[in-house]
Amino acid sequence: MNPETMAHWGEAAEGLGALLTFVAIVVGGIVGLSRYKTQVRVSAAEMLLKLEDEFRTVAPVCLEIELPHLYEARLRPLLKKLNLKGNLTDDEAKKAVELDRCLRFFFICVVLQSLKIEQKAVVKAYYFYLDLLQPKTERHDLSVYLKGSYPRLSDWLTRNTPSLQEYRDTGTWRPVKSNC
Repeated sequence: MNPETMAHWGEAAEGLGALLTFVAIVVGGIVGLSRYKTQVRVSAAEMLLKLEDEFRTVAPVCLEIELPHLYEARLRPLLKKLNLKGNLTDDEAKKAVELDRCLRFFFICVVLQSLKIEQKAVVKAYYFYLDLLQPKTERHDLSVYLKGSYPRLSDWLTRNTPSLQEYRDTGTWRPVKSNC
């Protein structure tokens, strides 16, 4: 073989090597991206399972918010004292801690939604109770407490009222476009 032919073979091998390197990078990138997306979904599912465990803990307070007779009997008197910064009995202090744990749970849901972490899944999972926390006249004391103690949650609820109403009526979540 003459040196000129060998140079062409060398150039061809160099080009083939560059092409194979490019293909390997593209395939590796696609596989890596696919694995990353899968891991993100797995992590989101794990997060939702952890949220569900916490929800089971706060569910009794959610029922007290939801059911009018329980709200009137158990929460309204407590909320009135909390809003007036009154002295609490030991039982009332215990109930205030339970209420705050419940509200912190929903605050975390709102923060996760604002970070766009599985935003539809988190809100859809708990929209019923988020809808109950909206400023309403039948739960005025709760609205006042939320506004004073959980302003970010209160603001999110106010801004997302149309989204929550639409989801309640149609099952379609259309998030409000704004930063939380």
